[in-house]
Amino acid sequence: MLLFLMTSFQDSTPQHLFYKFFHDDEPSDSQEVEDSQQKAEAPPLDPVEYRKARKRKLQRVVERLHSMYLFYAATNAKTTEAEMQLLNSDAIVPEFETGHFRLIKGDPFPQDMRVIWISVNGVGVAFVCYDYDNRVQGEITLRVLVRKLHECRFILQPSEIFNRPEKIDILLNKFVPCGHTLFMNHRVIKQLEKECDVLFKAIGN
Repeated sequence: MLLFLMTSFQDSTPQHLFYKFFHDDEPSDSQEVEDSQQKAEAPPLDPVEYRKARKRKLQRVVERLHSMYLFYAATNAKTTEAEMQLLNSDAIVPEFETGHFRLIKGDPFPQDMRVIWISVNGVGVAFVCYDYDNRVQGEITLRVLVRKLHECRFILQPSEIFNRPEKIDILLNKFVPCGHTLFMNHRVIKQLEKECDVLFKAIGN
């Protein structure tokens, strides 16, 4: 995984809630030699320009995600009540419907990427993935994260994210360590949840 992000679509203009790049978004070793040569010849960006470039890329992802959300909302009959039932179910891996779309090379990243996303209560939660990332594991992880984010009150009260962003960092560090998806059965999920709960208590819950 390259990136995790949360965006609010509750207003006409999408609002950034949280994002985390797991590592640099430079081309991988598997890309063409020509790309490596171009990278070597290009002058390095200073830290300020690097952050600006990342924000532009993030904004492009949000624009695409918002477009997909609007299309989904216009064509899907699922009600908010149905979403709430999924959020409040006892299922360890809720059956949220996941969306997918591609980001082609150069728009905005230097290689093809895939986006897996879920929208609940007007909040979009997404992974930006490499082609080699396991799609099924990514979907499972995202569904579990949405349930945990709801338990932290971040789905129904998105503004709470700005008060306790460290909770999301804890969840990501456990469920997506260094951007790697884990093979998770119910036993593993419950163990990771217990570890998160211990860390939540340590920071004052």
